[in-house]
Amino acid sequence: TGVVIPESVRTIGESAFEGCSALADVVIPESVWTIGDRAFAYSGLTDVTIPGTVKILSSGLFSDCEKLKSVTLAEGVTQIGAQVFMHCSNLEEVALPDSLTTLKAQAFSESGITKVVIPKGVITIEDMAFTMCGNLSGIEVVQENANFASLDGILYYKNLSKLICCPGGKAGYLRLPEETAVLGEGSFWGCRQLKSVIIPEAVRVIQGVFMYCESMTSITIPASVTTIGPGEFTNSE
Repeated sequence: TGVVIPESVRTIGESAFEGCSALADVVIPESVWTIGDRAFAYSGLTDVTIPGTVKILSSGLFSDCEKLKSVTLAEGVTQIGAQVFMHCSNLEEVALPDSLTTLKAQAFSESGITKVVIPKGVITIEDMAFTMCGNLSGIEVVQENANFASLDGILYYKNLSKLICCPGGKAGYLRLPEETAVLGEGSFWGCRQLKSVIIPEAVRVIQGVFMYCESMTSITIPASVTTIGPGEFTNSE
């Protein structure tokens, strides 16, 4: 039910505590520098603190930890890997440190996250980092960040040329900026309350964008679009 990692430990290996459903508490000391993929996946953790000596949260580290409610990331953490918090349905908020530079694909996918603030140091956010987060109504980017921007709670590149993520809790009607030419993969997946989207003429390709938009009744596609991918509107009205 609880583990205290001793200060002699430098590395926690891959899948070390995976599937330990009764494990509710773990203490990770600053002596630890590396934690392997899926080390705590499917465990019963309710809260966890990652020291700044652990620079990279490896793939699937806390995936499917359905009881996880609180995560503290110390300054020094630079990367949240793919699927780290995927399916953490009770995780509502994680304060991202200024040291963070990279968010990998599906980092928070299908989690219970309700609030996200992108700090100033982030330079890479991969597609689908926040996809299918139905409780997330908006994503905020601090003004000092030189790479990304938030408009009406939607995450874009700084110049609005690419839409990275429309949060899953976004509702109503949406007209995208004229500057937007690229819609990221999974950028509207699971936007179940969104009614209508008007796509600007700069867009050429719609592929892997609009699945699971169950309330969508209208979408305006300009003549500039040359490609619509297979299964594009699967599970959409």
